[in-house]
Amino acid sequence: MTRKRQHIEFFLFLAPALIGYSLFFIFPFLRGVFYSLHKWNGYSPNMTFVGFDNYIKAFSNRGFVQSFKFTFSYALGWIVVGNCLAFSLALFLNRRFVGRNFLRTLCFAPSVINVVIIGFVWRFLLTRFKMGLYETTTWKIFGITYLLNDKLVLYMSLMVKAWSSAGW
Repeated sequence: MTRKRQHIEFFLFLAPALIGYSLFFIFPFLRGVFYSLHKWNGYSPNMTFVGFDNYIKAFSNRGFVQSFKFTFSYALGWIVVGNCLAFSLALFLNRRFVGRNFLRTLCFAPSVINVVIIGFVWRFLLTRFKMGLYETTTWKIFGITYLLNDKLVLYMSLMVKAWSSAGW
């Protein structure tokens, strides 16, 4: 087989993936950038080029900046916490000890449970169930409203995400 034929075969095998990637990622991304540089209501044929004014307006909005910071903190926190937890669990669960299979099941179970069910369970645990424990025990840790506290909601979200993805 000649070298030229090898190159042709290589590009023929690569072409479907490149076409799919371009069609479903590159072109929509570029179109989104194009739309973001224009003022447009979404259905009118009239578009006005505004340059970076839309970005300046967005980053001038306090709510947008706060949401952007929260999302960035969540993503960064998830990368660090998730990888450290998964690696630690993998090392721990590869050792032989009594109850290892039960713990493996416990760690992998969230991966097969629907995400909606996980959300309902944790919402129940962090609100109603916890408040019932506070009324019964009067321990301050059960009286904290984790999901309503601006400083704690990020950490609680990371904890739930780490727990639900630790099996992978």
